[in-house]
Amino acid sequence: MTVLSKYHPITRKPITHHIPVGFNKVYDDLMNYNGSFGLMLSIRSAMAKYGKLTDKQWAAIAKCTSPTNIEIKEVAVAPPKITVPLDCFDWDGLQ
Repeated sequence: MTVLSKYHPITRKPITHHIPVGFNKVYDDLMNYNGSFGLMLSIRSAMAKYGKLTDKQWAAIAKCTSPTNIEIKEVAVAPPKITVPLDCFDWDGLQ
């Protein structure tokens, strides 16, 4: 378990962050997160406030920060066949 001493962002009181073995990169990704995903923001806030997370919170953050193998398939779509009845046109107006 890694222990880092940080300061609370508002109160500036020292807080000790407890990081389980193997979660150092997850911790760095969490603390450097700049997006708007609510789960990441709330867990980062909890880490800043309490200095520790539950095992399930660590697992959730590890899952959110790990790259996933997403298979992207390109599917060819045939252009639609449009049949317009000949009586729809104003043949007299064409020149």
